[in-house]
Amino acid sequence: MKKLLVLILAALMILTAAACGGGDKKAAAKQESAGVDKLVEEYGFQWQDTKAPILNEKGAKELSFSIYSSKNASALDYNDMKIMQDLFASTNVFVSWENVSESVYSQQKNLIFGNADNRPDAIYHAGMGAGEIIKYAKRKVLLPISDYLEYMPNFSKILEERPDIKNQLINVEDGKIYSLPRIEEMGLLQNPNILFSCS
Repeated sequence: MKKLLVLILAALMILTAAACGGGDKKAAAKQESAGVDKLVEEYGFQWQDTKAPILNEKGAKELSFSIYSSKNASALDYNDMKIMQDLFASTNVFVSWENVSESVYSQQKNLIFGNADNRPDAIYHAGMGAGEIIKYAKRKVLLPISDYLEYMPNFSKILEERPDIKNQLINVEDGKIYSLPRIEEMGLLQNPNILFSCS
């Protein structure tokens, strides 16, 4: 359930469990549906009305997420940024950001992905290349965001309207999407992958 909500938050920031095998897919879909029903019933979870919070007050108190982020040393702590506080106010989804310098992140990346017992819910500004995405997707460390597009209307619309962006995000190994992009229309950046959800 936590992973599903992380995806919803990520979709709003524009600014994610995978199953394999025939019978396993049906069981996973049934379990996911039951999880969503519970979220709706207990926590008021909704994503259709983009002007309303994602969670009710109980959800805001009981659910939180940790996102690991590399950032430039001169940038503010994400926990203190007004935009993040405004996102909480409008969504009721609390995120605890663990900020580290870019050099610390590059040294710790393999440890983070290798520690199945203590992974963050998501990684922001991950700076992963296509080979790393393929490697971690095969190991089921990264969850395919494309499996949850029905809960991400804004992101889905972007992918429909901009096939050029969608084509850059699709994993060549399995045809799924594992990251959310940052898009610069001035030609400064080529849609880098910045947010990943860990299993």
